[in-house]
Amino acid sequence: WGFMSFPNAVRMHARNQRLAEYLAKASLREVHRVVDALYSDLPRGLEWLRWNGAGDLSPGACRMINAFTARYDDVLLWVISRKPDMIAKLRDRKTLKLLMSLDHSTPDKTAAKLRAFVKKFKVGKARLAYTRVSEEDVPPKDAWVIFNKHTGRNFNDWPHKNVCPASLPDTDHVEACDPCRRCFR
Repeated sequence: WGFMSFPNAVRMHARNQRLAEYLAKASLREVHRVVDALYSDLPRGLEWLRWNGAGDLSPGACRMINAFTARYDDVLLWVISRKPDMIAKLRDRKTLKLLMSLDHSTPDKTAAKLRAFVKKFKVGKARLAYTRVSEEDVPPKDAWVIFNKHTGRNFNDWPHKNVCPASLPDTDHVEACDPCRRCFR
């Protein structure tokens, strides 16, 4: 069917998207209420949270991220985006770890804007990621992490020193990020 075909993941993504749309126009008090509820629901001892596993940033998500990083400094937010206009809305804070996504189809203008954020974010971190879609696809030298394109259990074993271990064959995705943490170091 396509990229997101797991019914529970699709439902969760749709629910989160509706919440972000609501928070785009909600009062700051309401944004804080939602962020506080999110924080209280997190398992104690959780050190990081991947913000968006599917989709991209939106105005409401940016408001939540800014509120979360202002109120809580014990959980890193790993945020993935390819939207310079949304990234510009994020505040540079020590618990924000931004991974900006590039691939062969990223327009040069967009790539330049994303690269500018690497220099702009000095308190938190902003890094570039690149998704390889073929073995001939050469990642840029400034890619901090490289993802080999994979669909379901069909992985590609394209070597590179910065390849994400979870995008290699025979790697279990469950808890794959925690031991590595390259994306949000």
